[in-house]
Amino acid sequence: MPGQVSIKTHRAQGQVVVAMCDAELLGRKLKDGKLQITVNEGFYGGDLFDDEQGYYLVRLDSLLEGGVQPLSAVENDVREAVAREQALDSLVVRARSLTDAAARSTLEAAAAAQGVKVQKEGPFARSTTVASLGFVSEAIGAAFSVPPGTVSAPIRTDAAVYVLRTDRRVNADRKAWEVQLAAQRTQVTRGMRDQRIRLFMEGLRKTAKIDDRRKDIQASQRRAVS
Repeated sequence: MPGQVSIKTHRAQGQVVVAMCDAELLGRKLKDGKLQITVNEGFYGGDLFDDEQGYYLVRLDSLLEGGVQPLSAVENDVREAVAREQALDSLVVRARSLTDAAARSTLEAAAAAQGVKVQKEGPFARSTTVASLGFVSEAIGAAFSVPPGTVSAPIRTDAAVYVLRTDRRVNADRKAWEVQLAAQRTQVTRGMRDQRIRLFMEGLRKTAKIDDRRKDIQASQRRAVS
């Protein structure tokens, strides 16, 4: 059935994140056991697109010839990259001092002394997109390796430096997963089957040569009746 998807583009710290969700989910809270996710309209709410089969959004910002680029073409990019690396280097040094101070007091006290604010996120899973941490980033990975209640060492990514403290971690419940495994397998299998049927029908429509003889058959039937 036709539907709508909401697409919103976010740009920050040299990165582009495209947030997409079904329009009907905007503002809703989704629950899976103890995990609860709010589909935030501020993050996901944007332009609406329709399609019966899927949703596609493509934009060509620039087109460059392949091969080694001349210095004049990449000089600004190189300067920006070097400046970004230098800025990250200085942030790592500052983050180390914050980590040392947090070990003697608390993360909140150390952050206040440096004039920075502690931002709370969660709960989230390894594959969850977190607005402040990104998607499948080094910071999210560290959140699942740092012992609860412990302040991490500085975590450097391509765009930022993080100091984390995992307040609580809920391990996956294997028994609960096994209970719903059959239903999950059925759902995935049905989706794969429906996709194959859809692709087969699309290919059939494109390649089949149909000779429509309905009018001839109907005319023959009328003559037989008369």
